[in-house]
Amino acid sequence: NRTYKYLVVNKTQDSILRSKKSILIKEKLNLEIMREASQYLLGEQDFSSFRASGCQSKTAMRDIKQIIILKNKNTFTIEISANAFLLNMVRIIVGTLIDFGINNSDPTIMKNILDSRDRKLAGKTVNPDGLYFIGPEYPDEFKIKKPPFSQQIIPFG
Repeated sequence: NRTYKYLVVNKTQDSILRSKKSILIKEKLNLEIMREASQYLLGEQDFSSFRASGCQSKTAMRDIKQIIILKNKNTFTIEISANAFLLNMVRIIVGTLIDFGINNSDPTIMKNILDSRDRKLAGKTVNPDGLYFIGPEYPDEFKIKKPPFSQQIIPFG
């Protein structure tokens, strides 16, 4: 498995100190709708709606194990774990979840987006600021320990 985390600041302006370390969303986000919509992405499914046009993977089948969306004051964290990811898949999923949170969309629409296998129905690809690779996780039989948390975060922005 691999895990990525996005940091999303939800206020009208952000500190210059966090520039390039998070994405800024000025419109109010609805945490509960984002959480509900994310649940339709869990499990092994075809994620064609969430892959960039330049993706060279032979199949769009991926298995999302977990999506956690938390809010602390004005900062949302979106953590996604899966067996593998398609090109820009995390960035497109986060963009789509943000759209749901801004527009207070019916969470069941996420299933329609997924089932359509149409990239045009998903949200925009958000920029990589705020995207962090938390790390891999190997099966127990490999006896490879997870690195300490401080060594896991690799920024993409």
